[in-house]
Amino acid sequence: MSVRAASSARKPGRAAPGSDEDTVTAASDLAATLRAQGDHPAARALDEDVLSWRQRVLGEDHPHTIGAVANLAVTLSRLGDAAAARVLRAEVVARRRRVLGENHPATIQAEAALVDLDGS
Repeated sequence: MSVRAASSARKPGRAAPGSDEDTVTAASDLAATLRAQGDHPAARALDEDVLSWRQRVLGEDHPHTIGAVANLAVTLSRLGDAAAARVLRAEVVARRRRVLGENHPATIQAEAALVDLDGS
């Protein structure tokens, strides 16, 4: 089935393919797989797309958006861009503190990841 046929076959009121949360989550999962396989350039492209979508649709402080920032930081670190990764890790810590609180496990994990990055 062509993309045009698939688009016209979808039900009214439903998001176009590629623009719903399930598709974005699948893209995020694929980025993680690519990262694990060492294909960091491809993972970066997907991480950036996922982050852009989540910022636009969910907002800057949504937990999934913050997680997308953290994923991009991991990829950038593995690509050797420690400075950019550190900036993003610090952003994740600040947002998680504000949104989730100081003692939330995700905040503590983000702080530990920042310390690990600074120690490497």
